[in-house]
Amino acid sequence: TGMLSITTADVTGTRLSGISARNSVGTDLIIDSSAGSVSALSNGIYASQLGSGTLSITSANVTATSEIGILARNFNGTDLIIDSSAGSVVGTSYGIYAGNFGTGAISITNANVTSTNQAGIFARNFSGTDLTIDSSVGSVSGVTDGIYARNYGSGALSITVANVTGTRDNGIYARSDGINMTIDSSAGSVSGGIAGIDAQ
Repeated sequence: TGMLSITTADVTGTRLSGISARNSVGTDLIIDSSAGSVSALSNGIYASQLGSGTLSITSANVTATSEIGILARNFNGTDLIIDSSAGSVVGTSYGIYAGNFGTGAISITNANVTSTNQAGIFARNFSGTDLTIDSSVGSVSGVTDGIYARNYGSGALSITVANVTGTRDNGIYARSDGINMTIDSSAGSVSGGIAGIDAQ
């Protein structure tokens, strides 16, 4: 009924995920791999929160050979927080995938994020409050969108970036049903195969 906390240095998943964590009935789910690197054949870090608290992931380098670098789903908790600013995240599918069905906000802070098949960062807030992405200290690249951000929540959508590339679709794709939307790309350049920034 308590929290699930994982603190690591280097972690390797030869056949499946590097770190796979599911919190079914507890409170917080906390993963801190910032003291080392995580690499895996499938997902680098997979975190599923069904508990009542926060889902928090702090990482340095994360590499997924065949699937998602960091995959985080908050089904029933409060905030979903990802901080990968201490390293680079690479995924064959998505670089970072964040889905929030909880009551709180999504916050993503990152350095370099790369996807070799889908979006660099894919973030969808289904029922919470704010959706915030800060990649101003690194570059984000994806084959479809560089950054895909969709906020169905009641709060603000805020995106701050340096360099972002979406090879096939958009550099930044942003949609919000909440209150204010703010996009700041003044620290770098944004490019897309269709649009650099597509915001509504």
